[in-house]
Amino acid sequence: MRSSIPPSKSLSISFFLVIGLFVAVQALKPLILSIDALKIGGGFLCSLIYLFTVTGLGSFYQRSHASADMGLMSCLFALFFALGVAISIHGVCFTTCGVFSVLITYELMMAGPDGESSSTTTSHKKRK
Repeated sequence: MRSSIPPSKSLSISFFLVIGLFVAVQALKPLILSIDALKIGGGFLCSLIYLFTVTGLGSFYQRSHASADMGLMSCLFALFFALGVAISIHGVCFTTCGVFSVLITYELMMAGPDGESSSTTTSHKKRK
């Protein structure tokens, strides 16, 4: 049996993860700039900021019982926020954050209730 996290807890967990990742990325900025491979890692961390921002906004809308579907606006706000954090570090972080965020958005859409993940769909053909 799988239990889900209530929106209030999900909102607070996402908020603290976003703040924690933001502080960590800014604190590690000199290290990220000194090693080329870490610039890609910095972009990945910024895409995690995107993921947790989208999660937090979704929990906020679910908790506040918003009647309008704010999926696109939430994604755009979270994307611009994460890209803003990434560009404050380096251009490579900006680019990799954008790529990873698009991939995360695709996976979130496929994992949603209307999406069909390729790993969960099976064809049931009868043998004659």
